[in-house]
Amino acid sequence: MSTEVLVYQVRVIANASHQKIFFNKDTGVLHVRLTESPITGKANVALVRILANYFNVSLCQVRIVRGHKAKNKYIEIKKNDG
Repeated sequence: MSTEVLVYQVRVIANASHQKIFFNKDTGVLHVRLTESPITGKANVALVRILANYFNVSLCQVRIVRGHKAKNKYIEIKKNDG
């Protein structure tokens, strides 16, 4: 079994009216709308949860690499093949 590591640039919109994920083909950026507020890291927790669900991986396989306190983040997703 091998592990594939994917890195995405993500633009987070916190305090949105609904949650949504969409990929901008022109810029290559994954946009994620979250209903949670960015205060005390709630939006980061929600981001990891929604991306784990979207990519069908466990929470521990999703990691914020850069941008913990910014709207623009880099996310690492480890997917197991097999």
